[in-house]
Amino acid sequence: NLNQLKKKIEQVITTAQKWYQENSMKNNISKTEILMVNPRKNNEKMKINIQHEGKKITIETVPYIKVLGIFIDSKLNWSKQVNAVRNKSMDSVRNLHRVNQLIPMKHRRTLYTSLVTPHFSYAVALQTATNTEFCSEINAWTK
Repeated sequence: NLNQLKKKIEQVITTAQKWYQENSMKNNISKTEILMVNPRKNNEKMKINIQHEGKKITIETVPYIKVLGIFIDSKLNWSKQVNAVRNKSMDSVRNLHRVNQLIPMKHRRTLYTSLVTPHFSYAVALQTATNTEFCSEINAWTK
């Protein structure tokens, strides 16, 4: 039931806000996002109403969030993350190509290893554990 879920989310956010206040912490409510994960359905937009510093604030659910550089969407399919990794790595390769003729092969490999490879290996354990499509696309790019 969506109404029960909405009330539960409002309770959890209120509890978290109290904890922040009791522990001398501040919550940046403008950065608070709610992601409803359901791989089988299109998620409805839900509006959550909370009180923050005496003001009523509405937070809407979002189709994806970015946590520590990783895109997570409501269907857990990683397509947004795959595109982000591809774009970042292609930008790095494009920049390396500019100095391709100026430096020896040994140094080009070192640059590739330090500038391009980290895009593929960051959080790869999480992504490979949940999606084989991600693995096959990354393998195709690196060959």
